[in-house]
Amino acid sequence: MRLKQVDITFLHTDQVHVNTFTELFNRYDETVTVAHIVKPHLLEDAIQNGITTRLTERVVDILQQADRHSKLVVCSCSTLGCIAENTLLESGQYALRIDRAMANVAVNEGPRILVLVALKSTLPATTQLMDKSQQIQKSKNTIDYIVIKNSWQYFLNAQYNLYYQAIAKVVKRKQIDYDCVVLAQASMDGAIGLITEDGPLVISSPEIGVKDLLQRLIQ
Repeated sequence: MRLKQVDITFLHTDQVHVNTFTELFNRYDETVTVAHIVKPHLLEDAIQNGITTRLTERVVDILQQADRHSKLVVCSCSTLGCIAENTLLESGQYALRIDRAMANVAVNEGPRILVLVALKSTLPATTQLMDKSQQIQKSKNTIDYIVIKNSWQYFLNAQYNLYYQAIAKVVKRKQIDYDCVVLAQASMDGAIGLITEDGPLVISSPEIGVKDLLQRLIQ
């Protein structure tokens, strides 16, 4: 049996997520050892060509390699999360997607749930994510989806404040009609701090996901 050198290895598609998750582990358990693999081209490929066999093989290979030295292997990208969850690793366990724990929480916060995405190509994977969580949790709440138009370019340009503001603007406009608002992509997490009005639960994947991972490590 190989000695696992780190507790968790993340596959990210943007460098910004390294800081997000580093801060969260420092807050909740700084003894956990974490490695980060950053591959922006994987998301670029998915946006341009969809989830192809070639892309799937590349993602699976990265996850399999990470499994050799990690107790848990996690994908933080919503678009690629479906690949991760279907990847059986050599250790005998499946890779994880960071947004599964968030989805499991969200589907029980009904009866009306709004899911926001900033990147249109993420929508199929996010819809699949929420549908599966409804099956897992035996939930039949109503879920609506909105793509926040023209926001993703802010993220690509590293204009994060404008990105978060665009997301928060939609939340504030729509939240009165819902019991829970889901920010589907990990990159959207920073918008929560801009939503100060009383309203429904607004959640994103990083914090909920990290808490879930910490529970998995002690099981």
